[in-house]
Amino acid sequence: MSEHNNNAEKTSSWATVYLTATTAGFVGELRVNFRRFEQRLEIILEQYRIDKGTNEGGNSANINFTARGQYGELTINSPDSLIQDGTWKTYNKHGVLDVKNSRGAEFKALFIFDKSDGGDPRITATKVVNF
Repeated sequence: MSEHNNNAEKTSSWATVYLTATTAGFVGELRVNFRRFEQRLEIILEQYRIDKGTNEGGNSANINFTARGQYGELTINSPDSLIQDGTWKTYNKHGVLDVKNSRGAEFKALFIFDKSDGGDPRITATKVVNF
């Protein structure tokens, strides 16, 4: 008699995590929604917020997102134009990660802040999610 893992074929409710990182007076946040859909993980990068604090800088920040699972990797890189005014901005970037029967993945957001004098500070926020 073969065993069948029914969890791999279920659709779960949406869950939300925040990836947050701070360096050199900058704060970056990324709101990530995700859910299992059959053997895939649907991911929506819904909103971001970047606060430059007292730093001088324009609006050419970046967020490079990676989701890694046992069976693959998903990368979503932002344009070089993210705004650093400290308010939540709609982002709505979508992707799908093949997860098969696994129960977790690692989310990473590399924040590259925009500084007027060059030398853009960068930092990575990481979270392990279970589903």
